Amino acid sequence: MNEKINEMDVLALVDRCMNEINNYRHGEPSNDAYGLELFRRALQECDPFAWEIIQLHFTEMLLQWMRSHPLRNVACNYDSDENYVAQGFTRFWQATIGNKQIQFRSLAAILRYLRASLNGIVSPGKLSSSARRNLAISRKSIVFGVAFSSDCNAMQIISAGGSITNSSSVGIGGDVLNVASIDIAIPADYTFL
Repeated sequence: MNEKINEMDVLALVDRCMNEINNYRHGEPSNDAYGLELFRRALQECDPFAWEIIQLHFTEMLLQWMRSHPLRNVACNYDSDENYVAQGFTRFWQATIGNKQIQFRSLAAILRYLRASLNGIVSPGKLSSSARRNLAISRKSIVFGVAFSSDCNAMQIISAGGSITNSSSVGIGGDVLNVASIDIAIPADYTFL
């Protein structure tokens, strides 16, 4: 490393970050410090250029997540993959921008939070009322949705034909998301209205 990470320009940071992600995907040693610094600048320093570069370079990853989402077929009847990705970025930005209480310790934690933001947009509770009415819930389904509260301090698991009780903290790459107690019973013929 020739220069200090905090002195690198945004374009050099994103280049190194994407190289390190590629290294990780190929099972090679990787360093997430470049990604952490890139996101720190965007979220803590409110650097609009860093945020623009993040969106440019991470949109494809979010599109892949969207394309593999279990509710994609239903969701895409009402909006495009690209619009859901844009809404996911917006939700992530709103929850994290300038929020000193959120301190990510790894790039993996950031990416999981970003994915959770996308999933929150595509969850049954966020789809339009028309989409919810058309969402057929199989009697064989156990869990078909996870909904996060707007402040991401609570999570609700939505199921058909049973109840789920859970009270725990979920570790996310060294960060902890406290999950509120869940005690929910939904009959098998439950539908969204």
